[in-house]
Amino acid sequence: MRLAALLVIAGCAKTLAELEPYPCASTWPACPEGRACIDEVCQRPVLDQTCNDFVDCTLGDPAAVCVGGACQFDETTSSFGWVCAPGLCALPCGGDGSCPADHTCHPTFGACLHDCISSCPPHSSCKAIRIGAAVCVPDPS
Repeated sequence: MRLAALLVIAGCAKTLAELEPYPCASTWPACPEGRACIDEVCQRPVLDQTCNDFVDCTLGDPAAVCVGGACQFDETTSSFGWVCAPGLCALPCGGDGSCPADHTCHPTFGACLHDCISSCPPHSSCKAIRIGAAVCVPDPS
């Protein structure tokens, strides 16, 4: 009888992926298993959205990396002990410097960052990287 009850309960358990999106936690990190807190809900990271060392950009795109977003432990400056610079999920530049449409290869980061055609995602700003090319780069922390 107990075994049957356990099997029923186990069959009802859902994975985090099945529950997405769900509210971000008030504790650190705000989202488990590499998810990103975007618009107050935990979800798979997406390109051109914010990230840090606790966000796994590959959940949104297997080739994606977090540009910037380094975290350091410092219990004196944060109630959770972690201070993170904002970063952006991005694809690495192609071997020839190629990038998807609306993106430009940033030589310092080696990543394809969104062109500043209209606006930039939160925690990023438009910066010129060469004549005729400006991209959204992570804001300094």
